[in-house]
Amino acid sequence: MMHTSGIFRVAADAKRHKALRYAVLHDFGRFFLPLRRATRISSHAATNKMLRNNTLHTFHRLVALLALSVLADASAIHAADGPRTSAGRLMHRVDSVLSKRQMDGNACLDTAYVTMPSERLRLQLNAEFSGINVTTTSPADSSRTSRMELNSGLRTAMSLGISYRDLSVGFTVVPAGVLGQGDTDMEFSLANYGNRLGFSLLFRATDTFKGSAYQLDKEPSTDVSTAILSALVPGLTQMANDSASATKLNEVEIPRGMFTQRLAQVDGYYVFNHRRFSYPAAFNVSRIQHKTAGSLLLGASLLDNRLNIDWQTQVNDTVLSLFNRTRLIHVAIGAGYGRNIITRHKWLLHYSIIPELIVYAKSRSDWTVSDGVESTQQSSSMKYQFPRFITVMRLSAIKFHKRFYYGVTANVRNTDVGNATSLQISNTWWQSQLLCGVRLSFHN
Repeated sequence: MMHTSGIFRVAADAKRHKALRYAVLHDFGRFFLPLRRATRISSHAATNKMLRNNTLHTFHRLVALLALSVLADASAIHAADGPRTSAGRLMHRVDSVLSKRQMDGNACLDTAYVTMPSERLRLQLNAEFSGINVTTTSPADSSRTSRMELNSGLRTAMSLGISYRDLSVGFTVVPAGVLGQGDTDMEFSLANYGNRLGFSLLFRATDTFKGSAYQLDKEPSTDVSTAILSALVPGLTQMANDSASATKLNEVEIPRGMFTQRLAQVDGYYVFNHRRFSYPAAFNVSRIQHKTAGSLLLGASLLDNRLNIDWQTQVNDTVLSLFNRTRLIHVAIGAGYGRNIITRHKWLLHYSIIPELIVYAKSRSDWTVSDGVESTQQSSSMKYQFPRFITVMRLSAIKFHKRFYYGVTANVRNTDVGNATSLQISNTWWQSQLLCGVRLSFHN
């Protein structure tokens, strides 16, 4: 049993507990409201300043509140005559509800394959890396194809997650933003990994693209079989076309800031063999996979992709400018397969892929070209070429040592839309995460 009676007395002090709770809520207001205003005016400098001024103070109080709540709960559980304070009684009731939910969750599982951990508290530290790649292809003339390849800057973040049973709170810091080392892309991602149903939400504002535009001698193939391979294995047909043309013609560098993107995507899945196959075991470690199992998967995605080009150059005394605003909306559904592999050395290896056929597509592209004296505007839409796919892939490898674990996870979403005879856009978002964590228990 844990000998922390002195700390329990602090947690049981109702007045201090209540005061701390209000202090944390006050700090949340001080942290998020100015940050929201800074985000609205798109000032990275203001956002970074708010982060530096408020992050550590708010986080310390948040951890303190969660720690006192857990300690108060532990004190109530181990006390011989039950919880004595209002805070203790409240936490005891919350724990009872979560305990019942955990028992009901185990009843829906084949416990020979998947179980819920007995430890109540889980601490996890993550290092996250993400980026996005965009490739556009369009015909320059009857014998040449124009291509633009862009890569965003590498986004790095550190996060700490604290979970009590199935309740979790996380805190993320972007080192480049906090230290004021220049502009960084804004990304918000949320994933709810359930055994039967799950979803992930992504929003990313990317301003750090840079790359090149060039021409190739031969146009890419547009037959159905090649289109399917291109969608399922991004870059396959591109490499074949590049090998056919030994040199890139008329290559031009695209500087940072010329191309920007606002990407929003929602993905959902359904697991058929949810009693034996567990997504949570492979990603948020809230379940334990004991034996190898796989399952057929259903998936659906909604994508809203906005691309902007602002380009200006000066030739002699003439200023030439090009502005483009393109918006793509797609809905896709599909089926795939996932598998959790348990090795004899206590590694959990996961892979899953869900290719989703685009069943609804809408696009609009507005162009404005100006020579400083006269400007021309034009609007168009992209023709849909069957078939086009949104492909969602997930990988993970996690090693377990009793209560301690570590590993790596990866998520990739690729979208291939448009028509190679007019305009084709391939968009790939990826995220990789290094994680380590520990499970803690208050049991005797």
